[in-house]
Amino acid sequence: MSAAGSMGAVATRPPARQGDVTRAARPVAEGFVERGPVRVFWERFGPQDPSVPTVLLMPTWHIVHSRAWRMQVADLARRSRVLAFDPRGNGRTDRPRDGAAYDRREWSEDAVAVLDANGVERAVVVSWCDEGQALLLATDHPDRVAGLALFSGYPLAATVLDDER
Repeated sequence: MSAAGSMGAVATRPPARQGDVTRAARPVAEGFVERGPVRVFWERFGPQDPSVPTVLLMPTWHIVHSRAWRMQVADLARRSRVLAFDPRGNGRTDRPRDGAAYDRREWSEDAVAVLDANGVERAVVVSWCDEGQALLLATDHPDRVAGLALFSGYPLAATVLDDER
């Protein structure tokens, strides 16, 4: 078990091959990680070889699922393993009722759990329009982040919980 918290053992399986026209690339594996009561859905693309560098595509907002990255995945997966996961509240990830479950630190810990579930020690973390989740991941788990690319980031000084005080 890692610093990501309590993870249930969730078997991974190759995804179903249905006529999904919203994909530029198909995942080679998908699954869920469990952190407490929340199941987080992830997908892996690209080579199966664990020696190939891994790119972790962070979720953007709660209202945008991981398929927002679909056009980048196709190119990145040619030369690296690519991981993407749906944020809490969207896609195939659970929608917790408790607002505290949406704290940015929870997202960064979800990312660690996704890395662990895929046997990835370090990844290049890519973030687009997040509120500091990728920075928290890099700060709290520097040994897991091989590089950090931030596009249109706007890290906030306060967490969701701070807003309630």
